[in-house]
Amino acid sequence: MSKIINLYIWIILCFINKIYGKNITLNVVAYATEDYSNIYKTMINDFNEYSIKKELDIYVDLTVISNSDSYESYASMVQALLMKKNNNKYDLYYYDNAYTQEYGPYLLDLEKYLPKDHIDMFNSKLLSQSCIYENKLVGLPYTTAYTLLYSNTKLLKKYNKRIPKTWDELIETSKYIMERENDPELIAYNGLFDESENGICSIYEFIYSCRNSTDSPFPDITSETTINALNLMKKLKKEIASDDIFQSDLFFGLKLLLEGKGIFVKFWTLDYNSLETLSYKTSVLPGIKEGISGSVVAGYNLGITNNISPEKLEASIIAIKYLTSKELLKKIFLIENILAGIDSLYDDEDICKKIDCETMKNIQPIHRPYSKYYEIKFYNQKISNFVLQFLYKNEEASEVLEKIRDLTRIHYISVIDNDAYKSLIMVIFVMTHILFYMILFSLILLFFKKFDAKFQYLSKDSWIISIIGLAMVLSSIFTLYGTVTEIKCQLYFILIVIGNTLNLIPVFHKFIVDFPETNKISMYFKKHKYYFFLGFFMCDLIFVLLHFLSDYKVSTFIIEDGKNYRECNVIGKFGFSVVIIIIIHYLLIICVMLILSYIEWNQNFVMFNVRMMVYAIYSDVLSVILLFILKFISFNNYFYKFIIQSVLLLLSVVISYISMYGIRIFLNLNELKNTELNIDCVINNSFRRRIDSISRTESQLNYSEYIDKKSSIILKIRNYHIGNSISTLSNENSIIRVKNINESMVSNVSNASVK
Repeated sequence: MSKIINLYIWIILCFINKIYGKNITLNVVAYATEDYSNIYKTMINDFNEYSIKKELDIYVDLTVISNSDSYESYASMVQALLMKKNNNKYDLYYYDNAYTQEYGPYLLDLEKYLPKDHIDMFNSKLLSQSCIYENKLVGLPYTTAYTLLYSNTKLLKKYNKRIPKTWDELIETSKYIMERENDPELIAYNGLFDESENGICSIYEFIYSCRNSTDSPFPDITSETTINALNLMKKLKKEIASDDIFQSDLFFGLKLLLEGKGIFVKFWTLDYNSLETLSYKTSVLPGIKEGISGSVVAGYNLGITNNISPEKLEASIIAIKYLTSKELLKKIFLIENILAGIDSLYDDEDICKKIDCETMKNIQPIHRPYSKYYEIKFYNQKISNFVLQFLYKNEEASEVLEKIRDLTRIHYISVIDNDAYKSLIMVIFVMTHILFYMILFSLILLFFKKFDAKFQYLSKDSWIISIIGLAMVLSSIFTLYGTVTEIKCQLYFILIVIGNTLNLIPVFHKFIVDFPETNKISMYFKKHKYYFFLGFFMCDLIFVLLHFLSDYKVSTFIIEDGKNYRECNVIGKFGFSVVIIIIIHYLLIICVMLILSYIEWNQNFVMFNVRMMVYAIYSDVLSVILLFILKFISFNNYFYKFIIQSVLLLLSVVISYISMYGIRIFLNLNELKNTELNIDCVINNSFRRRIDSISRTESQLNYSEYIDKKSSIILKIRNYHIGNSISTLSNENSIIRVKNINESMVSNVSNASVK
């Protein structure tokens, strides 16, 4: 009756405050079946009464979701609400601690707002296992549940055996009692390794109970510790149980407890009223060594959304502090038999009359399995299925654990890991290194006099810039090794963009300078070469800066029954637009270079150089286009993508290097013995056999001299192309240029026309 009166007073106060005051209403949401919804109502009503007494002007409005098909439906709803920006529907959330990592990004870090002594009340191991997300305290436990070992006290007393502290002791005691009882209905240990969520909890806590020490973390999934744990699990099944017993569900375990037909039974914490009727004593689960144990912790946390409005923040801190207070949680325990996570409660005389406080103090909690890449239910089921294949279908422990590791492991290209592709990865790694150093060290040849004739096409500084650019493109392969990070993604982009620019711009400059017709642009850039280089380099710096400013992330690709991997991705319209602009910019440069190369294709003395450079240009543009297309292709195997990417880069660099630079070294070392012989002489000698075509070439040049100034651009380009044809006549040490012949013929034609 008093509660009704208080509530009535509260409603009146709310009405008055709504008009004259600043009453704050906090909205809280929770999930419960109809049988347990009263727990939340009791807690919230207690707070509202406390708020009235203290004149806090805070009212908590509770919404209990009890009509969902399952908790998963509620969990999905909570996540959708938390992820929604500017959502103020609920301020506080009760949630299953299995979802801490999933909800963590959207919940307030309570450590920043709650007093330290309030947080320190709770079991530190419990907080670390069920309430921490990325070093942030995103919830406090208001209820907990653990798996315990229930030991048949009648049978243990009868045979003078203690409650086992290790798994080997449990096996030994079980065998001893089973042999003497000779009861076919008696079960040594149920295991609870079924296909439900209980099965994955049993697997996880069993592995945790086999760690090296109490301070050791959960063992690496493919470690010897984990392999030994699975083998011990199978030994347990083989020696004191069976497939059917180990696969039995929760109801079978409860039946064993009620009928007293189990020597040892693994089950969740029961309320003290039930324990009083059973001939069983609770203890922590055994471990690989005495003193080591492991129990999966279940239960619910209370957290605050990080979208909470500033005016509600202080009120929500007051509310959560009260709702997780020692006094309230003790009251709830005594009324509803719900365990709390506060250590000091298990020193309380009233509490210890109802529960084995010593057992509760010795629990070594471990969180339930979670992966940010999968839904919790799916992930747990996959792990459970793999381990059950080991337990019941005789698969090797190492193979099963490798499959489990692959569920969450992010694979990457490595020369260290014992991967199936290790040998091929190593081959590419070594080839890239050899080619990288070979390209750079070959620059030394520029400073040998006997190679001067071969490298006259470009100046020494231009060759150095071009080859360094090629080395940068090649070195981008190194960023494909190791863990994929945003820094490596950006570095890969920088090396490709700037590398290609440095490689091609000296050639581009040469094409402009060698334009067959005198013009201001060619003359200007001939005198100001570094202005030309600097201009393009500054463009690349702008592109790199824009790329840094764009939304860039490392995407994770989860491959079912395969190997997960990560790759770099530009997201958003701005980032994609930047990439498109860079591609267009690059292709425009390539187009202009190809037009210039077409114009100079038959130009005196540079024909060989131009044609070799064109091969390099085609190689570069093809690789850039294919690499761009590759970004939009999905791969189920990270290695295949690496192979295609690295081979494209290797081939592009090799072709460019040979065409631009390597061919000159080859000609010097293998064909030309006379160090003073000019490359152009080689080309001229190759045309010696074409002396018969002189008359045709002369007429083409003659035509080129007299083309109409108003001719179309395409026609002019064509006539530049055919008008620069070379015909060479050589008498031992002299080179006769066709242009001189043309000038003579043009003069004759002019004289004839005058006459």
